[in-house]
Amino acid sequence: MEAHQDIQVKVTVDDTDYTASVDNDTGNWHVSVPQSAILSGANQYTITATVPAGNSAAASVTFTGTSPTENPVNKSFGVDEMIMPDN
Repeated sequence: MEAHQDIQVKVTVDDTDYTASVDNDTGNWHVSVPQSAILSGANQYTITATVPAGNSAAASVTFTGTSPTENPVNKSFGVDEMIMPDN
């Protein structure tokens, strides 16, 4: 699809649609999908671009989501060791 058209882009993640912001001067677009929408395991997304005449093109991909890892907490150094005695 060429730039300078009034293109609409929709991203569907696991049956939920997200509307992309499109820069019609360049043809670039971006979309924000909340982290909560990305499940651990298999996820599918589909990108659909539609021009004003109603013609559209779509592409789908499956990807694997992983849970964020927790940062380990150093439990061997507690608050008591941080308090300095008065001398």
